[in-house]
Amino acid sequence: MGGYHLFQRGIPPLDGKHDDYDTPIHPLDPFDVKYLLDVGKLTLIRSNELDDKCKGDWVAKLLVLSQIIWFFVQCIGRVLQRLPLSELEIITFAYTLMNLIIYAVWWEKPYQVSEPVRVYEHLPARANLCQEEGSMIDLLHMLYAYITGDQDEWTNLRKRLSTPSFYTGRFRFSEKDGDSWTTLTLASTAIAFGLPHILGILSPFSSTMLQILWNMSTIFMCAAPLIILIPFLRSKGRRHKTVTAWMMVLSAIALPSIYVMCRLITLMIAALSLRNLPPKAFHNIEWSRFFPHI
Repeated sequence: MGGYHLFQRGIPPLDGKHDDYDTPIHPLDPFDVKYLLDVGKLTLIRSNELDDKCKGDWVAKLLVLSQIIWFFVQCIGRVLQRLPLSELEIITFAYTLMNLIIYAVWWEKPYQVSEPVRVYEHLPARANLCQEEGSMIDLLHMLYAYITGDQDEWTNLRKRLSTPSFYTGRFRFSEKDGDSWTTLTLASTAIAFGLPHILGILSPFSSTMLQILWNMSTIFMCAAPLIILIPFLRSKGRRHKTVTAWMMVLSAIALPSIYVMCRLITLMIAALSLRNLPPKAFHNIEWSRFFPHI
């Protein structure tokens, strides 16, 4: 659970069998937290308190990182020695790169926090807490918001008992204040996932059709995040403040669906390639070429 959560004090039971009789109301969003900080009714958690809540051992993190780095070294060594990389190794390389990015970003993130920080204060009423679903275009806007990391606009924490999985918790200083860095980071991460698939050019394929499918899927996985950003960049421009319906359909439904299909195609090709691996795919790296003293 974790985070700041509004509670209502309850009446202790007469039998004394339960020590937790407070009622959870709803999680606090960034606006509520800022309000309580401004009026002096809330203090931020200190770094040592966050460390105390963290159940992740740094030794386990270093072990995982060492395995990730060792796999990177193996793949680079095979390329330098002109040994083929199977399609499955390329996909694993892409997923490993994502894991490395996640570990770098979440290194200080508390792990498996089950208890929130309880807040017993009165919050003022607020209007227009989030966007609401109405027409089909509103649904498309919501789907596009989840794709570009702007889904907080469609989440009203005051109507929930727990924080949703994809809630970012970022704070906007005004209604017009967007989160360009979040959207650009998501697009860059998606492109970074697709780039390692270019190594498939050096891999042998059992048929020309599989190679064409792999190359086309790779190009689309690298280009789709940039195309999906067009409505976002258009809405941020000075001359174009509106996003047409067809652009939302393209960016919220068509392109993400094709992107998922391309991911599935590369996974299918990686599985099929295991039937016909070349002999050099089973050769180990001769580390003595890099480290003569071994």
